[in-house]
Amino acid sequence: TNSPAEFSKTVAAEIDKYRDAMLAEVSRQFGGRPARTAIELRAAELFAPGEAMLTPQGQIRLRAAVRPYMQDDRIIELRSQGQDRARQRFDDWDLAAARLGAVARALKAQGMGGDRLLIRGLDQADSADGQGQVIRIAPGETVKP
Repeated sequence: TNSPAEFSKTVAAEIDKYRDAMLAEVSRQFGGRPARTAIELRAAELFAPGEAMLTPQGQIRLRAAVRPYMQDDRIIELRSQGQDRARQRFDDWDLAAARLGAVARALKAQGMGGDRLLIRGLDQADSADGQGQVIRIAPGETVKP
């Protein structure tokens, strides 16, 4: 059986999913273009434990995940949620911020304009499934000319 904390996290994830769907429908009703769903990548799949440098496999995974956004004209918003319990050299804030910076630099190195990247923030609350830090990548507004 699930603990009350696990149940709460599952419910929160479901609420987020339905909220996103509802907001997309409201946007569509008012002539907005369909929003792409945010990509969520586990930091553990991109980085070595407790580190802020992308692994070679992490670079490949990130490149594949953001491929649909590379030719887009929208801002790309980056967020971090949760914490990596395997940290050693960094505290929670430093590691989460350094990883967001590493993702932004990697996207820029892949050809995404720096004017399209927007780091939105760090959320220390555990991810919905309690599996450590998650990097959320989502399209935002159109870049102004």
